[in-house]
Amino acid sequence: MLHAGINITELADRFGISQPNMTQRLKRGKFTKEELQKIANILGCEYISEFRFSDGHKY
Repeated sequence: MLHAGINITELADRFGISQPNMTQRLKRGKFTKEELQKIANILGCEYISEFRFSDGHKY
């Protein structure tokens, strides 16, 4: 949020939940893959999640 210049209130508003709810969710770190993508879109960045093996395979 800091890098994107967005405070938690604005993030929560654009995400569609209350600021206290967003604060709690961030503390718990419980977001679905789709929710993390939504946060990335709000912040104007790319969300990438994958497993990378030493042989080059990615999942």
